[in-house]
Amino acid sequence: YGLHTTPVPVVSGVQGCVTVVGADGRVVLRGCDLGGSSLVTIIGENFGRLGSSSVVVQIGSVYIRDFVFINSTMIVFRVQLSPGSDFYLKVWVDGVLALFTGVTTSVNFAYSFTPVIDHVEGCPSRTSWPDLTLCDPSGVVPLTIAGSYFT
Repeated sequence: YGLHTTPVPVVSGVQGCVTVVGADGRVVLRGCDLGGSSLVTIIGENFGRLGSSSVVVQIGSVYIRDFVFINSTMIVFRVQLSPGSDFYLKVWVDGVLALFTGVTTSVNFAYSFTPVIDHVEGCPSRTSWPDLTLCDPSGVVPLTIAGSYFT
C-alpha cells in the first residue's frame, strides 16, 4: 500500500525562441520562427518518457502532444506561432504542472527561419542518414550540407 507520487517536473531552460521571464515569473515565448515551424527545446528534469508518461506542453492556447524527441530532461517539438504576440508556456507531466526555475530572458539567436538540412554529401553512411564520424579527417574529401535558411 505504498504511496506513489509523481516527481514534480522542473523547467530550467528554453531554446529556439526568445524567452522572456515576466515580472510574475511566468515564461513567455516570442520571436519564434515566423516563416514556418520553430524547433523548440525545453530543458529540465522529471519529464518522464514518451509512452510511459502523459506530457503536454501548452503555448498560449496551443496544446502540443506530438514531440520530435522526449526524455526525462528534454522535450523537443515544433510549433508555429503568430507574429507579434506573447505566448505563455506551461508544461504538464502526468497532470502535474512544471515549476520554472532558473529560466532567464534570452535573445541568443539571430535567424528568421529555422535552418533545415535536406542532404549531406561527402561522408560514407551505414544508415539512411550520413554518419559524420566516417568523414575524411584530413579534409581532402569535401563535406557538403544542402538545405535552406542557412544565412
